[in-house]
Amino acid sequence: MLFVDKYRLKTLLNTLEIELKKNNLWNDITPSSDQLLSKQPFCCDTLLFEQWLQFVFISTLNTLITQANISVFNCNIYPMADESFKYLKRKPIALMNTIKALDLILSSGQINECTP
Repeated sequence: MLFVDKYRLKTLLNTLEIELKKNNLWNDITPSSDQLLSKQPFCCDTLLFEQWLQFVFISTLNTLITQANISVFNCNIYPMADESFKYLKRKPIALMNTIKALDLILSSGQINECTP
């Protein structure tokens, strides 16, 4: 079984937070527990994608980093990010590269050319 390098993953999650803030996509108001319990992928029926990244994705992975080894799995959130951020006036390149790097490390345990 392949495991994800927790240090590299934590670094990418920190970078994701920074990039969300730089792009004014960070929210100071926590969604309700009902919104967070959505059964839809990315909580798409209750949250914006950036809210899902902040309150579900980052939070869950940070918890896993402290509790257990994380085995690789098919992450593939980049296409959703690409679609979700089409409304922005400027494409957030560094944010998208960070998401691509997260996809890579979670799917293969490694980061290569996509490291932001």
